[in-house]
Amino acid sequence: MARLEPPNGKCYVGANINFSKETPQAFNKKTGINHAVFVEFFHFPLTSNNKVKNFIIKCKNAGAIALVTLEPFNGLNTVTPKACRELVQICSDLDARIIIRFEHEMNGSWYAWGQQPKKYIQKFRILAK
Repeated sequence: MARLEPPNGKCYVGANINFSKETPQAFNKKTGINHAVFVEFFHFPLTSNNKVKNFIIKCKNAGAIALVTLEPFNGLNTVTPKACRELVQICSDLDARIIIRFEHEMNGSWYAWGQQPKKYIQKFRILAK
């Protein structure tokens, strides 16, 4: 965890940009801030391994942490050990600083994965394993 912690007295500033239109470096130059974290949202299981790989590589090239948000729009039953292994393999192959954000806002009713705490815990453990 130490490699993801900011130095004492510091905090990370991040951004959510449109990666199809802008690079992290261009955004940093435009804002005058070297953002430490960039976030992108991905359907899960992944519909395109290349999309997540490209996002992580762009963040790595900018010296930033990639915050990968996973959204299982087809429900929690689609979160399988195979899908999780594929994601983990991508992340480990790229040797980058990555944070996985799994099923954000899982307590809300507005997502297919929401308000299912027991199933959420079960699926989180599959990914975390």
